[in-house]
Amino acid sequence: MYFYDLEPEAICPWRAVSATATGIDTTVIWKNPFSLRSGDGDDQTDFFSGGQFKVGVSKVMSHNNQSLCRFSVIVEDLNPPTITSCSDDINVQLEFEEEFVAVQWQVPTALDLETRELDIQATHTPGDIFSEGVTTVNYTFTDLSNNQATCNFHINITRGYDPNDSEPPKIINCPNATRIVSIDVPQSGYEIICATAVDDSGFPVEVTSSHQPGDQLQLGTTTITYEFTDVVGNSASCSFKINIVGMIYEGSGAGGGTRYFKVSAD
Repeated sequence: MYFYDLEPEAICPWRAVSATATGIDTTVIWKNPFSLRSGDGDDQTDFFSGGQFKVGVSKVMSHNNQSLCRFSVIVEDLNPPTITSCSDDINVQLEFEEEFVAVQWQVPTALDLETRELDIQATHTPGDIFSEGVTTVNYTFTDLSNNQATCNFHINITRGYDPNDSEPPKIINCPNATRIVSIDVPQSGYEIICATAVDDSGFPVEVTSSHQPGDQLQLGTTTITYEFTDVVGNSASCSFKINIVGMIYEGSGAGGGTRYFKVSAD
């Protein structure tokens, strides 16, 4: 709270007493505007220091037998509304071959303690129609002092898939023969060609594999297996072998223990 006084001889605050709103009514305190002297008479006022004031400008008048004082009490609302409920993001999957869908949600709410009155602007309303993609829904709450608070959430619409789809994913880059790796000197590693797959539905394919890039393989033949599964459970697999031959030197020497060769992929 801020207030201004004139010099000690002054009998009235300078122009106005300012305060920041703390609720629908705000207590405002100022110095008694009169330096009452003997014989001045009783002080009379239509507002008292320590009284309750609403947001805005209130005219104050105080007088006694000798003097009259007029000034303003200005209560400023600097607090934005408080969002009391805001929807989470909404995910909806379209039915197969469906292009649009109506989406419902609970309308967000907000509370303003100072003015109790809010203007609400929204980019969308419950029941609006949405197509595939992500849409941001925005609600803006504005109080009488133009303080604002916003609620944002997203509506994510994804395409539907054909529940009768029986076509497995199509595998790409699956080696069709044993890969022989000859190691006679220390090397940093061998790059595996990772198999991949795509599905006609356009949906991502789930991938599981027996080994991962960076795994250690023993001397000899190792079978690498990839399995790909689409959204309705159709699956396809890819297997190939890596045969590591020759001597591998690790640490301080080549003797004793199981030899390993570290493989890696981009």
